[in-house]
Amino acid sequence: MRLRFSLGACLVFLGGCFQPSCNFHLGCQNDAECATDEVCDYSSCVTVELCTKGVCPGDATCVTRPESPAGNPFESPTPGKQICDCHGYYETSYCDPSQGGDGGTGGYGGGATGGGGSGGSVGCLSAPPSGEPVSAERFGDAEESGGSLLAAVDQGTLMAFPFKGTIDLGGGLLESKGDTDVGVALRASDGTTIWSASLGGAGPDVLTALGSMSGDAALAVSFTGSLQVGDVTLDAAGGAAAAVITAGESMFLKPILLTSTGTVTVSSVGEGGLLDDVTVAGTFNGKLDVSGVSLTSSGGTDGFVLHVDRGTAIVHWAYQLGGPGDQEITAALRGPGGSTYAVGSFLGETWFDGQSTSSDGRDGMILSLDNDGLEIKSRVIGGPDRQVLSAMALDPQGGLFIAGARASESMSQGQIDFGGGITLEGSGLVDTFVAKIDPQFDYPWISLIPGAAGTGEVIPRAIAYDCAGQLTVVGQSTSSPALAAPGSEYGKYDAFACKIEGGNVLWGHIFGGPEDDQATGVVPLGGDAILVGGSFAGAGTFGATELTSAGADDTFLLTLKP
Repeated sequence: MRLRFSLGACLVFLGGCFQPSCNFHLGCQNDAECATDEVCDYSSCVTVELCTKGVCPGDATCVTRPESPAGNPFESPTPGKQICDCHGYYETSYCDPSQGGDGGTGGYGGGATGGGGSGGSVGCLSAPPSGEPVSAERFGDAEESGGSLLAAVDQGTLMAFPFKGTIDLGGGLLESKGDTDVGVALRASDGTTIWSASLGGAGPDVLTALGSMSGDAALAVSFTGSLQVGDVTLDAAGGAAAAVITAGESMFLKPILLTSTGTVTVSSVGEGGLLDDVTVAGTFNGKLDVSGVSLTSSGGTDGFVLHVDRGTAIVHWAYQLGGPGDQEITAALRGPGGSTYAVGSFLGETWFDGQSTSSDGRDGMILSLDNDGLEIKSRVIGGPDRQVLSAMALDPQGGLFIAGARASESMSQGQIDFGGGITLEGSGLVDTFVAKIDPQFDYPWISLIPGAAGTGEVIPRAIAYDCAGQLTVVGQSTSSPALAAPGSEYGKYDAFACKIEGGNVLWGHIFGGPEDDQATGVVPLGGDAILVGGSFAGAGTFGATELTSAGADDTFLLTLKP
């Protein structure tokens, strides 16, 4: 079962019910106000496992919680409850290697990201980190199949693939209905396909996002005309449209329809505030309509974040990032304690919490929203070049991680300004950065994956957190000293995967062939492996496995040691 997390002590949860309706009771101020087997976790009582005579199961340890005397916060804390703690982290977690955090955002193309993930507790790796390829698979026919997005669900891994013509994802041959369609498959932990299906209509149907959500997954598809989802026909009403569709143990559940008089792209889907809620984020212009709620762009493109009931499609709240310039939101995740985090970029004048801010070129931004969708805090990542933020991940303790890139036309500049007096110097045409963000939007660490001096490009597409407290970043690269020795590249653009812990690069590898290749999705498989998906053309080298596409771009799935 997939575990939902909240901030607090790294505690062992009991029983099989992990949703807020089961464990959370609002309003506590200390452990004494909670039940015997609960502790107060950021104003919510959370069920934990108490130590039995000072002993905990598995690799958890027994710790004593501090408890301040009621009504006297200035006195020294007195000893409180003895609870089971996971690996010294004073945050919520689960001491079972099959469980994990909100791995990462899912999206596709256009600077958006692909990914998702789950993991378990710190220290769950089955072997030292290496990233060594274990196996590789190919999907596609003579038509184009442009990559894959991956997300962890209760039954295994949900995979989504754009394709033309036909594709077999292990559950039988799927055939597109016209132009590009979306193939979806649920794969069990042993690699077998539980079910597969396709989504599409006569026109192009573009896969834009995939994310984990309450043990299932949600995917987003952009379309024009109409789209058939099970027994429901969605109508774009003569404009642009996007659909958010839940998939998991069942194939497809009731979709959520977004329509626009201009354009609309859903770049991120994931957990909402309640069991049946989904967080939907993206970019639009013109007039956006979702279940009777309308937003009108204020200049060029605007960003949006919605919390929507996936059963009724009722919009609980809507946030709009606007201004006379262009704004985009590329990823959003529901954090602990009711916060929602979003990242993206803006060009020109933008309004943050009613205040006007102008970019220096294109700048990246990160912001947090409260339970009602109101802006709490924001931070700009700028510099003389173009900065974008494209992917996010949460660890089980609620730690926030971001990935983005800095790009320039030449190497005459290259500085990235993270705010607070923190700057880094880029080296290539495109450099990737990964950072951990604390609740005050400060940086415990920042890691740079630079392009080779002068001409190298490293472009992030997806990020995922795993059970060992490590991050895997995937994307495409021309050359980088962090990924491979100079001269060892396969083609112009190669797919890459890179493992980071505490800001340090543990390993970085490239894969592909003479044509352009890229990794678009990543999901950790507990502590045993990492699954990477992407696209390649022609012949490609994936460790000891050589794959050859059937015609145009094909999709690859690559299993790596952790």
